[in-house]
Amino acid sequence: MGKVAIVTDSGADLPESFQPKQGLHIVPLSVHIDNVDYKDGIDLTREEFRRRLPTAQKIHTAQPSPGDFVKAYQETDYADKVLCLTLSSRLSGTYQSAVMASDMVDNDVVVFDTLSASVGMGLMVMRAVEMANAGATRHEILRQLQQIRDTMRIALLVDTLEYLERNGRIGKAASMLGTVLKIKPVLQIVDGTVAPLDRTRGKTKALQRIVRYFGEEANNNAVTASIAHLEGLDVAAELKAGLAETGVPISQLTISEIGPTIGVHTGPGVAGVAFYPTID
Repeated sequence: MGKVAIVTDSGADLPESFQPKQGLHIVPLSVHIDNVDYKDGIDLTREEFRRRLPTAQKIHTAQPSPGDFVKAYQETDYADKVLCLTLSSRLSGTYQSAVMASDMVDNDVVVFDTLSASVGMGLMVMRAVEMANAGATRHEILRQLQQIRDTMRIALLVDTLEYLERNGRIGKAASMLGTVLKIKPVLQIVDGTVAPLDRTRGKTKALQRIVRYFGEEANNNAVTASIAHLEGLDVAAELKAGLAETGVPISQLTISEIGPTIGVHTGPGVAGVAFYPTID
């Protein structure tokens, strides 16, 4: 039974408290801000991103190149096998780059499409690293990741529709309508794509809708969960309190700040939760 190294990308939004000493390699996506290219987490910190976001005229992301993944794979020579977890292939071309790179190296690489993003993806990465460091085989890790992927639920509120409109996720008319009516869209990730869950009037009702979704989907089963936010610590705290009031047993709860890769598309003030039934 050999060592398994985990590779992922910057779309995972891992909590700062998660600092494995070995076994995790993160490939950054590129963030283009006003015609300047940055690497998420390399030369663009979350703090700098928060500062630049409100005034940026042009901002978008680009997937890593196959060469970026080749470099990461080649840094795993201490391991016998590599498992790479990527952003949903239905949201980004990152998965395709990772697969192409796996054919360009001698390392034994398997690429896993999380069909998720942000903290949903992050929960899978953390579980994979935990299992790898505990000596699990790649087959065992993959089997559990598939189970988590099938049962993962994600719901989030977006404070403003501006960034979704700017990045082509909705039309300009819908963005203007949402601003005028103070509509807060509640979104979910279904089969690897972003889909509407509900439309509410105001942030309080949006949070209540997420909490209700959490309670309904968890159905009193113990869950492992992670809350995400971008410049919304107060909203994250309110959401955490709401989840506790459902009475759903939460085996583990982390809180993560959304980084540039995902934050470009959501904008500030976003908050949400990802969760799956805890696996014994």
